Amino acid sequence: MKKVLLALSFLMVLGLGSVLAQAQTITGTVTGSEDGMPIPGVSVFVKGTTVGTVTQVDGTYSLNVPQDAETIVFSFIGMQTQEVIYEGQSTINVGMVDESFAMDEVIVVAYGTSTKGSFTGSAAEVDAEKIEKRQVSNVSQALSGAVAGVQVLSNNGQPGSEATVRVRGVGSINAGTDPLYVVDGIPFDGDLSSINTSDIKSMTVLKDAASTALYGARGANGIIMITTKEGSGKAKVNLNVKYGFNSRAVENYDVLTSSKNYMETAYRAIYNAGIYNLGYSPVDANIYANSTITSETEGGLGYNVFTVPDGELLIGANGKLNPHATLGYSDGEYFYTPDDC
Repeated sequence: MKKVLLALSFLMVLGLGSVLAQAQTITGTVTGSEDGMPIPGVSVFVKGTTVGTVTQVDGTYSLNVPQDAETIVFSFIGMQTQEVIYEGQSTINVGMVDESFAMDEVIVVAYGTSTKGSFTGSAAEVDAEKIEKRQVSNVSQALSGAVAGVQVLSNNGQPGSEATVRVRGVGSINAGTDPLYVVDGIPFDGDLSSINTSDIKSMTVLKDAASTALYGARGANGIIMITTKEGSGKAKVNLNVKYGFNSRAVENYDVLTSSKNYMETAYRAIYNAGIYNLGYSPVDANIYANSTITSETEGGLGYNVFTVPDGELLIGANGKLNPHATLGYSDGEYFYTPDDC
């Protein structure tokens, strides 16, 4: 019996020694390198494995390290990740270095570029990502609802039409009220529809006197700085197609398509007035309408584009144009023939 117990005890010692040889517990504290304060929540793990833990509130940790471990990794958001070579030590303390850095938005101003934190004027920027989401055919329409203090009014729905832009309201009664557009540092006086919205990198609206000082009185109504994208050095072709269509809500009326129909219709109106308003007989109404149609009174047209033989009427008793009438007329010196008749 004693021999059996001795054998079992020997096996237990061997097993415990094997376990201790396979894994070792290391402890330590993780603090900040600048203030020495403990950092909770730091990930501590063996590189290349899933064995790991996190530091407690006081920055301490405890980790069972496998025998074949080579590197212990300490990782935390906002801190530089540190790797410590494992050589069997039981305690590893780490001071983590802050990796945070300040970011400041860069805006385009009259003199070049400036950080938003150091800029003392009033400016607002619309980047390429926001412009691409707008799906507009004119760059001026991309500012609608995107910049505070800027009013964008669409005069009509024609594709490519330029919108009316007012920066902080109307600044003049009789002078111009449009802002100054500056493309890549050069004042732009052309048609804004010629600028492809896909080529724009950013648009900056300068709204106060300090921002527009470089351009003097031309910047009195604000300045819209347009910065285009730079080439990458490689040839690249992009195709961006937009299309639209317009249709009448109400069909067009029937219209007169010839001078003959026009003269006959005008004659009929004067003829009916002679019959129903003046009480003329059909013969007298015909004579009355022929004499009135070329006059400038009583509904006459004031001109006659047809030449009629002497002694004949322009419109016959049947209300039709005299077949002997020819298109054109003479003023005594030249003979004129109307177009599209």
